[in-house]
Amino acid sequence: MTKPGTALPQWAMVDEGWGRKAVDFATLSEPGNCREYVTMHHRLGVDAGDRLLDVACGSGLAIELARLRGASCSGIDASPRLAAVARDRNPECDIRVGDMNALPWDPASFDVVTSFRGIWGTTPGAVAEIHRVLGQLGHRQAPVSSRRPRGRPRTARRPGRAGPGCAP
Repeated sequence: MTKPGTALPQWAMVDEGWGRKAVDFATLSEPGNCREYVTMHHRLGVDAGDRLLDVACGSGLAIELARLRGASCSGIDASPRLAAVARDRNPECDIRVGDMNALPWDPASFDVVTSFRGIWGTTPGAVAEIHRVLGQLGHRQAPVSSRRPRGRPRTARRPGRAGPGCAP
């Protein structure tokens, strides 16, 4: 879908918002989400050997924290400037610029997919794409975070108290 009067896809316009102040977002705003990221990774059981994708990864702090838990991480964001910060934070990770409604990975490529405030009512195609790259889930999970089941499926719930890795 393109924005009227332009040749750019609508998702590419995100860079004009968040992307304009990518470094400010990464250093001033995103650290406030650290406890949420750590808590969600803990609740999802993110661990060494997991293949994790963060959709609308922004400047990559959630990816960095998952990587520190041992996960092999990838991310996608519509903003080239935010993705550049994410790549700088996570040089060994596969960070791409693109559309969350058309993820550029093969089916069943990931064990865990997260998206912190990236999926809205205007992006229903993103949920289908998350299910595609996760493969067979067995049941629906919250779109903020999903995990391919290992034995008993886990469902993401609202984060509670902070876990290790974040300053008080």
